[in-house]
Amino acid sequence: MDIESKKELSNLTRNFNIETERGTDFLNKYGSEHTKSVIKSRLRKYLAFRDMDCDELIEDINEDRKGDKIDREYRTERKVNEFIELLDDLDYSSHSIATILGTIRAFYKFHDFPLHGARLKKVEGKTKAKNKVATLDKDKVSQLYNATSSKRNRALLLFLYQTGQGREQVSILNHGDIADELGEKSPLMIDYGGRKGHSIDYCTFLGADGIHALQNYLEERKNKLKKKRRELKEIINKEDENEESKQEAKAEIEEINSVFNDKGNLKYSTPLFAKRNGIDRLKPGAISEILKYIARNTNVISDEKLEYADINPLRPHAFRHNFKTRLTPYVSSFVIEYLMGHSLGTEGEYFINEIGSKEDLREYYAENIEEHVSI
Repeated sequence: MDIESKKELSNLTRNFNIETERGTDFLNKYGSEHTKSVIKSRLRKYLAFRDMDCDELIEDINEDRKGDKIDREYRTERKVNEFIELLDDLDYSSHSIATILGTIRAFYKFHDFPLHGARLKKVEGKTKAKNKVATLDKDKVSQLYNATSSKRNRALLLFLYQTGQGREQVSILNHGDIADELGEKSPLMIDYGGRKGHSIDYCTFLGADGIHALQNYLEERKNKLKKKRRELKEIINKEDENEESKQEAKAEIEEINSVFNDKGNLKYSTPLFAKRNGIDRLKPGAISEILKYIARNTNVISDEKLEYADINPLRPHAFRHNFKTRLTPYVSSFVIEYLMGHSLGTEGEYFINEIGSKEDLREYYAENIEEHVSI
């Protein structure tokens, strides 16, 4: 869920009832009604972020904790870290973040699922100055782009830089969301039919160099998968290959086949950005890690600053934040808010309607925005 302000988070919390069975049991450990009210307020924020009630949180961590420790994904700890990152982006104080985190940990511990402390971000003593997002201009983005040889990572960088989307909005995209226009129209329209927690129908756009990078990535990904499939078929056809290896190869081929249609192109349902295997969806957390890895290979963010910061200054939110601040001198704020998927007031909606259709917005982007986000 992509949340852009404290007010938005506060509004979302109203939709979540803490007093399910697990929530009520937890609240009853506190004596005064005032304390219960404070605990409710803290925990509801996390419920809104996870889009779950208290019972579902426990079901989720119970599922995550099944099996041997070595096989655990520690999904809950990752989600809590993402929540900490969100609170920091929304300018919550270190004290507020620490108390909210304390309540979350107390909730899980009460239900016999203590969180793994070493896997949680440390927020005590954090200062706002060291966790500000990095300022990005064309030169810095070019440095980042040239610092990686990965076609996927290059496409990802320009996608974040040119569309104004958060990591969740990038992660959820499928090949079908861009397939019909890719190589046919420029700027490329990415049409969002609304998001969880919103009912907003909006679109954004990708510029010419972003399109080129995306085409290169998708072509390379497709070719690598087809090459891998040929190699696996050779294993199956080897007379001296053992049966277990052949069965494993067949299973891998089936997995590769699942992303292709009958014409040999990527299916519409295939994730737009995938993990290294070219099949599985690239999750929001992985997008953050990719940016951190790239940052360490450039001098855009110094190693000292990266080491000192609790949260990467070059995180995906930095691209989203800079999209807004970079375009503000040149473009109507209503257009920027629309492209980012924010709610618009009556005046803003009227302004967007005056521009016209989404096709008219494509022309507006080409004439007024693309030059400021092209590298």
